[in-house]
Amino acid sequence: MHLLIQLHSTQNLAFAMHLIKGESSAWINQNKILKEHFLWQERYKASSAGANEIGKVKAFINGQQQYHKTTSLTQEMSDLLSGEYLKFNL
Repeated sequence: MHLLIQLHSTQNLAFAMHLIKGESSAWINQNKILKEHFLWQERYKASSAGANEIGKVKAFINGQQQYHKTTSLTQEMSDLLSGEYLKFNL
């Protein structure tokens, strides 16, 4: 899952992620979207983007469905760990 959010300098990223994960998992479970109980993994990855990069980030997020039609999770994780993911996808 990819999100583009803007936080004020006084807002805490960890708390924002806690709220996003908590509210979304509660909604998924209350609406029985999945057969099994849903929980997010504990970890997450966050990056910052300058104002001039917002368009690229939006395009990247919007292209994820098409990207995953041609790229395996194994390849994506390999690219992510090697640092190539952001170079080629942003």
